[in-house]
Amino acid sequence: MWNTILFDLDGTLTDSAEGITKSVQYALAHFGIQETDLKKLECFVGPPLKEQFMKYCGFSEEQGQEAVRVYRERYSTIGIWENRAYKGIKEMLSKLCTRGYTLGVASSKPTHFVKQILERFELLPYFEVVVGSELDGSRTDKAEVIEEALRQLKIREYRQRVLMVGDKEHDVNGARRAGIPCVGVAYGYGSREELLKAQPLAIVYSVSELAAFLIDGRLERQDAVKPQETGQKDRLDLHRGRPLLKIWRVLYPVGIHFAASIVASLIVIVPMTVYALMGGSGGADAVSTIGLTGLMEILAIPFLLYFMKKDRILRGSLGAEGIKIKASPVLVLVLLFAAAALSDLLSQGMAVLRIPDLFPYYGEMTDEMYAQSSFWAVLAVVGVLAPIAEEMVFRGLVYARVKDYLGGRWGILLSGFIFGIYHGNMVQFIFAFCLGCWFAWLYQKSGNLLIPILAHVAVNVWSCILTYIPSDSGFWTWYPLLMVAEILIAVWGCYFLSQSYRKTGNSSQTI
Repeated sequence: MWNTILFDLDGTLTDSAEGITKSVQYALAHFGIQETDLKKLECFVGPPLKEQFMKYCGFSEEQGQEAVRVYRERYSTIGIWENRAYKGIKEMLSKLCTRGYTLGVASSKPTHFVKQILERFELLPYFEVVVGSELDGSRTDKAEVIEEALRQLKIREYRQRVLMVGDKEHDVNGARRAGIPCVGVAYGYGSREELLKAQPLAIVYSVSELAAFLIDGRLERQDAVKPQETGQKDRLDLHRGRPLLKIWRVLYPVGIHFAASIVASLIVIVPMTVYALMGGSGGADAVSTIGLTGLMEILAIPFLLYFMKKDRILRGSLGAEGIKIKASPVLVLVLLFAAAALSDLLSQGMAVLRIPDLFPYYGEMTDEMYAQSSFWAVLAVVGVLAPIAEEMVFRGLVYARVKDYLGGRWGILLSGFIFGIYHGNMVQFIFAFCLGCWFAWLYQKSGNLLIPILAHVAVNVWSCILTYIPSDSGFWTWYPLLMVAEILIAVWGCYFLSQSYRKTGNSSQTI
């Protein structure tokens, strides 16, 4: 499944034929060519102008350049505004952004004009990048434009997650040369026959059909779908499952985690209990909860990796899915401090509200579990193994699968909610829900599962450290000052992370 969509402009987002054809007519008149039928000049909508002048009129390269210059005399002042956005385009772009998709424009028209048009129709805010040709006539080839858009988005290594949308064969062919699939829109200026010949991923006939395909994976007509060539069959089927099957697909990763705990118990407790019944010393009581938890995570991780790999294949990805954020030392450091600060503030906020007092059993259970094991054992299991396995379950699988069906925002909320329920008590539900939503947000923005794993590790390690600091230690005397520092760290850290991800490009999908 794609997470980034690049749109052509003319004939895809806007109906620009009048301004282009009249400006072409103006340029042809400069050469003494009188063309009164503007319909015949619609072939100039979309392709690079110089090449089209050369092809249509038999111009030399110099004449083609001169024709473009004259064309722009009229287009830059009059023709650019003889244009309108297709009905429903703005609503579709808004829904795609809400679902967490990264959007861009890749047009053969000069970037300067593209931005002016998008701004005029209030479409510019929906796009992360806007790439067109240069005014000097360079970068007019569609594949070159797409490559530049991928470069600016920093996703050239993840082009398998990108989809192009255009109305002409040169959009389809340019996308193919760039290694990405293309959806052809037959409501633009390319004919159905032209698009069929170019063999896009699919053909749609209206903006509403395009929206249904991009948002829900629903294709009302089966034109030009070639799953055997593009690997898209499973991507479409991903959105067509029955509701119960979708729920099952979202929830069974949690079951894998629970099953691992049962298997761990059978592996360790049963033999030791049998040994004790036969007269041996020790028994099931000698096995710590931390030890069982560690074994459970070790057993679960290979299965979780297997299902995550299957999901990558299902979505058509051979590598990491989404934008791979480079985890620079500064970003990692900020992430660790911000995560620890946020968790501590949340914990203290719940303490102020006396929420733990309403459920005293939770504190007793935690103290008993920690008392059974050494600090280093707790740190290894609770601080490292558990975050890795839980992020694989709740972000790598649950969040990603909810997003497949409902989009990024629902993915964040529902994965956080399921993460909270998984912890089995109200205190941890509130704590896990809040932090789980934040972890999912980090995942959505970074597209790198390592990011929420590191944040989760920081939260758990800091919690372990605080738990083992004696209550009569001088550390707690300075704790109020630490809380003030944590507020500043949390606020600044979240801002820093948000800005870092915005500069690198948004990702809506998962690893």
